[in-house]
Amino acid sequence: MKSSPFVRLPKLASRAALLVAVALAGPAVAQTASPQEIPVKTIGRVYLSVEQMPQLPTGGGNEAIIQTIQNSVAKSGMRFDKTAKGTVYATVTVGSDGQLRDARIVRALGGGCDEAVLAAVKKLPRLVPGRQAGQPVAVALSLPVPFPLPATPVSKAE
Repeated sequence: MKSSPFVRLPKLASRAALLVAVALAGPAVAQTASPQEIPVKTIGRVYLSVEQMPQLPTGGGNEAIIQTIQNSVAKSGMRFDKTAKGTVYATVTVGSDGQLRDARIVRALGGGCDEAVLAAVKKLPRLVPGRQAGQPVAVALSLPVPFPLPATPVSKAE
């Protein structure tokens, strides 16, 4: 006797139902958990988000890092399309010692913009490392650098 598809769910459907149930249960758990119980996202030993994100020695957070990259690109002698519109997305890992490594472009714009941004990222000074539970840790930073660049270098006072 053949079984009806309504009586016995295929493996794929049962797995999908399980995934939906887990996804729906996720936010309710996160809302009731205390901050110490919420897991921190990591890739190996590199964190994606931490209590205190890496920053320049002068402070300012991710915005100051992006402004520094824009200023460096604008002041560099590198050739790039000055009329390019869009965003170059770069990533870099900030080690627990503040050193930058593994800088790369994850979404390119072209016209020489990508190379200019990558060179500017590599010129960044040693950063204040990110911290988790009071300890310095390695953190992967995502750096969206918008084009066209500001007409004048951006200062931190703005």
